[in-house]
Amino acid sequence: MKTISRLFFSWQMQVLVLLLMQISTYASYIDKSSMKDAVIVVRNKNNKAEIVAAQVLNEEVEKRTGLKWIIDTKQRSYKNAIFLSSGNRFKSNGLNPEGYNLKINKEDGGYRISVSAMDARGVLFGVGKFLRMMDWSIGEVQLPEQMDYTTSPQYPIRGHQIGYRATANSYDAWTPEIYEQYIRDLAMFGTNSIENIPLHAGGESLMKVTPEKMNIIISQICDKYDLDYWIWVPAGFDLADTEKRTEAILKQKKLFDETPRLDGVFLPGGDPGSNHPKLIMPYLTELYKYLIVKHPKAKLWLSLQDFDQEKIDYVFEYIDTNMPEWLGGLVLGPATPPIAEMRKRLPAKYRLRDYPDITHSCRSQYDVGWWDSALARTLGRECPNPQPLYYSTIHNWSAPYTDGFISYSDGMHDDLNKVLWSAKAWNQKADIRGILKDYGRYFFRADLAESVADGIFALEDNWVGPLAQKGSVETTLRFWESLNQMAPELEANWRWQLFMLRARYDAYIRNRVIYERGLEEQVNQVLGKASETSADEAMKKSEEILNLAITEPAASDLKAEIEKSAQFLYDSMGYQTSVKKYHAIGLNRGAIIDYLDLPMNNRLWLVDEFARISKLPSEEEKIERLEMIRNWENPGEGSFYDDLGTLDRSNHVVRGEGLDTDPLMERNPNPGYWYWDEGFNRLRLSWLVSMDKPIAAVYDNIDSSAEYDVWVTGYRVAQIQVNGTWVDPFVFSDKKGAVVKYHVPAEAVRSGKITLNWGDPELTELWLIKK
Repeated sequence: MKTISRLFFSWQMQVLVLLLMQISTYASYIDKSSMKDAVIVVRNKNNKAEIVAAQVLNEEVEKRTGLKWIIDTKQRSYKNAIFLSSGNRFKSNGLNPEGYNLKINKEDGGYRISVSAMDARGVLFGVGKFLRMMDWSIGEVQLPEQMDYTTSPQYPIRGHQIGYRATANSYDAWTPEIYEQYIRDLAMFGTNSIENIPLHAGGESLMKVTPEKMNIIISQICDKYDLDYWIWVPAGFDLADTEKRTEAILKQKKLFDETPRLDGVFLPGGDPGSNHPKLIMPYLTELYKYLIVKHPKAKLWLSLQDFDQEKIDYVFEYIDTNMPEWLGGLVLGPATPPIAEMRKRLPAKYRLRDYPDITHSCRSQYDVGWWDSALARTLGRECPNPQPLYYSTIHNWSAPYTDGFISYSDGMHDDLNKVLWSAKAWNQKADIRGILKDYGRYFFRADLAESVADGIFALEDNWVGPLAQKGSVETTLRFWESLNQMAPELEANWRWQLFMLRARYDAYIRNRVIYERGLEEQVNQVLGKASETSADEAMKKSEEILNLAITEPAASDLKAEIEKSAQFLYDSMGYQTSVKKYHAIGLNRGAIIDYLDLPMNNRLWLVDEFARISKLPSEEEKIERLEMIRNWENPGEGSFYDDLGTLDRSNHVVRGEGLDTDPLMERNPNPGYWYWDEGFNRLRLSWLVSMDKPIAAVYDNIDSSAEYDVWVTGYRVAQIQVNGTWVDPFVFSDKKGAVVKYHVPAEAVRSGKITLNWGDPELTELWLIKK
């Protein structure tokens, strides 16, 4: 087994660092023993939502500490009590709907804690704040001795789509009990809306409850916690087909009638569906008649996904002319008009709701910026993706145009992102580190809050920069493993296992990249001696070296831990990280375990090339082809090679602004990651990452007296631009991996600097060849 060392710090030093980080932000605390016999007092025993908030506080405290605080609805005299009340009974200033005041005072030798709100929903959110700030351990609760904190949410819509459907990588395996706990946990961070996908067939899923029944259950859960319940109901058929239209309306009517609580109905204009709004608007108008029979306050919402300009104009003209009562607002999302334009054109009486994709990492709305291609190929589109800095930037860029969001999610792998967006929608200026500390304190252990925040930031940083050059990936793994040793009980916590899985996965792939790239370098050395040994002998020796990746793999200990975490996550939360083993509906739906063994070098392509070369008629032809292969990325003195989109092999590609000022990467074009044969192809790795519409590729200080050609590989290859002049190829082929060649104009060479641009073609490799 080949494993690169991960011991960067001694165990003792890491423990010291962790302990030093546990520094309190408050000057003084309530004595830990004071809260052992605390009582939860509900001011209004007839208020169901207040009783539920009291039950949440009671149950969540007991889970963490073992303490059993009693709930009382009578106004007695208690030494240490937590009072919950809506209607702003304590007359706190600055309270708005859903907001709360949390106050702690020392009185008569005990502590009086109050959570006061204008409405019952605010009481629940106040309980969430209490639990998030609570320092706790078994048998103990510690709180600040004095506190007077008032807050209200900044944005009215703060929700997440948790669709019970087979295409999700975990939700379809959930029981009603898991759904309730998950929704409760989100509410503790300020979430006030849940969106389901109730009309999706079960298919080959892990469902234990039918979609029809789970729709009712999730609606009831939302009603219990007084959260808004939304449904996503596309019209993925031709609305001009009267038979299908009638069938859909009857199905929707039945759904409306059976759903206990319903606040919003969202119909995407596209993805799926391709109807013209001339058909959509009458359809929604008719649906509304049936919706308001049981849900008179509910509204219908529409997105303009995949609409061309004519359709977009039609929708806004329709709204301006009719001001429909049924319309709650419009929904943003992938392939909708620009957010500022949407807000400007939408009348003020209607809301604008964001539909951010916080669940996918590539081939998505918000791709990871310049992601290392080894991670893009293996972790892929749907993987554990905590990105607090990135998503906070995106949220704060888009939120001011909106009335809030309900995120797109296809599994619990993006759990941290959900919490972050909920917290940021409550307060856009909320400290990111503070949110992560709350996350660690609430879900893991209070004494690990600081360390968990650091560990999550480190996981996000793992994805910044070339993986092979990112030694901190090993440090991040060691950090999480140290925490794991300090808190072994957390191995039974699925959120903890998600982070452990990611830390190990990143390090495993890095170990393999370094090791297997090294094997390919050895192969190139062997091929360089083919004229001495013979082509066939060189190829035989090369295959033996390449196969060491299989017979003597790197970091097999990490692979075993990754698979162990995957098994636990499937058993505990139905997380489907493999198609065959864990019943994922598709490889592109989070099946990251199935990609663990993808080659990290060009082994498969080389083996296929060797097979072709072995059939060439002469030794001279074989040697010539082997020379071309070994020098593929080394074109010689005065020439240059760029593997476009691969971070450490595209040094001539001009990068744009950072995410802080360009969160959508509109001025910093991002590489694209191809998914040929669902990732299981035998192509050169360089052909799996491409760029179109780059800022430029620039070559300075070239030999102005020489002649140059430009070679490229890619897809849809056409003209390229050399120093502003469009140039046609003199060698062309549209086959995958074919090298297309262009002459560099003499005047461009004489300038001493060559700047290359191209438009829509997806180029994968670029050579500047000095002739």
